[in-house]
Amino acid sequence: MTKPTPSNSPTGAQGSRRSHWQIPHIYVILFVFIAMAAVATYFVPAGQYERVPGPEGRTTIDAESFQYVEQNPTSLVDFMLAIPNGLMSAGEVVFFTFMIGGMFMVLRRTGIIEIGVDKLSRRFANQSLLMIPVLMTVFALVATIIGTQELALVYVPVILPLMIALRFDSVTAAAVALCATTAGFASGVLNPINTGLGQQLSDLPLYSGFGLRAAAFAIILGAAIYFVMRYARQVRDNPEASLMAGDETEEEKRSLYQHATDEGALTANGRQKLAALATFAFFGLLVYGVLRQGWFMMEMAGLFIIMGIVVGLIAGLSTTAISEAFNKGFRDVLVGAMIAGVARGVAVVLEDGQIMDTLVMGLGSLVGELPTMLSAIGMYFAQLAFNFVVPSGSGQALVTMPIMAPLSDLIGVTRQTAVLAFQLGDGMGNILYPTSGYFMATLAIAGVPWQKWVKFFFPLFCLWVAIAIGFLAFAQAIQWAG
Repeated sequence: MTKPTPSNSPTGAQGSRRSHWQIPHIYVILFVFIAMAAVATYFVPAGQYERVPGPEGRTTIDAESFQYVEQNPTSLVDFMLAIPNGLMSAGEVVFFTFMIGGMFMVLRRTGIIEIGVDKLSRRFANQSLLMIPVLMTVFALVATIIGTQELALVYVPVILPLMIALRFDSVTAAAVALCATTAGFASGVLNPINTGLGQQLSDLPLYSGFGLRAAAFAIILGAAIYFVMRYARQVRDNPEASLMAGDETEEEKRSLYQHATDEGALTANGRQKLAALATFAFFGLLVYGVLRQGWFMMEMAGLFIIMGIVVGLIAGLSTTAISEAFNKGFRDVLVGAMIAGVARGVAVVLEDGQIMDTLVMGLGSLVGELPTMLSAIGMYFAQLAFNFVVPSGSGQALVTMPIMAPLSDLIGVTRQTAVLAFQLGDGMGNILYPTSGYFMATLAIAGVPWQKWVKFFFPLFCLWVAIAIGFLAFAQAIQWAG
């Protein structure tokens, strides 16, 4: 008697169907979002707020000035231009992604990354898991003080070879950088981008409410560290548990970096030692520029070009070898760079269709209808929703806080709580939504598809949402004023 195959049984057929379903390609998802935004411009009334000068010369909105304007629905030509315009609008992120990909490929060609990974992996071979909380704490502290989530773009290519060498995977490397910087940014203990600007717009003392934000920082970061360490331990003990198992590029990384403790130690020659010193000097200049000179993506991208050339020449690479290394790096991050631009097309359509302000007004009105005890939580979910189309922390603050701050006075929520709802809602969605340019670029540099990241991150995201709700409910209950 022939044993029936699983596909011949009902459960087997269902299992087969489940196994063949997968999340569509990120381009498809973003195209659908752009199409939905375009359709919305035909049904959502167009409206706008007046723009007025805000803190530090920034432009914000006058919360009392909203008015409906003539409908401006997306035409076929507008829809056709949404992606090209999105790429132009996100040009800073796109260019930065290419430059960091090219620069790190030059560093790889010099051999100094492999040598550094070899030494670190031998040093921490028996304590590999301890690297995760140490790195995440450092990254989170930097983000909660200077408010630069985008530094994950710099962290990932630095730590990726080490994570692979320590028998983890690319998802672990991306998680260490993205989850840590987001935990620090969202809690915003001394973050000028969300906490500082949000409090200025709400007429609150700068960085007041330190204690509760510090507690949120500790708990949100602690949850992230536990979650990432648990996954990393599973991958180290069983490589097949990795979400990247079977990925050809991942296998190439493993063959390149996981030889460190299996073969003889690598040693640097004189030129490589000088190149390593030059690399540290450039990173020191990068830190100085970000902290003291206000450098952002364009300045960092320019520095990376010079860094790749200088370090490559010091290490003995020819100009042709340096150029080809840049080209290889560009190819490796091409998809992520394109995604960052395509994702921007959603906001382009909403802005050109003049319904972005209408959506903000509608979210504020919806929050105002909630019972008092749920108002702070409603503000959080409104900010989380708006973060999908405006993933910039400062941009979201300038658009939403002039509405949410006075609204909080009317519905019995303290302004301090309204700012906390904004920063938690703004920060947490930044590493989930594909419309977040720097996030998608970071995944591209790590070589992690967005679909696989969602499978990894979504449980932690849900936990973070629960933590945020708990803090906001507590703040509402005590009428927290800082």
